[in-house]
Amino acid sequence: MFDELFPTGWHLFATTVALSGIVLTVGIWIGNVNVDRKSFKEFMNEVKTELKSLGQSMNEVKVELQSLGQAVKLVEAEQKSLKKSVREVKAEQRSFGESLEEVKAE
Repeated sequence: MFDELFPTGWHLFATTVALSGIVLTVGIWIGNVNVDRKSFKEFMNEVKTELKSLGQSMNEVKVELQSLGQAVKLVEAEQKSLKKSVREVKAEQRSFGESLEEVKAE
């Protein structure tokens, strides 16, 4: 009988039910968004606070890295100085060896 009144009646009915479900779902979603707006704002404030804290931590890390870089430069300078000292000791050993050979030769 429904098909006689509306040849595509079951399609119309199914479409109406689907659209009603969509409208109801969107209405509920909008209502929940409005209810959750305060908690969302609180969440965003927490996110902002965490981002600020992260920024401060990053600044601390930068300072530590700069300090570490300076320490590495000091170590490199000490290594160069040590290498120079080793070369000087080797030169002194050669000189001493030559002097010893001269003494033996005499």
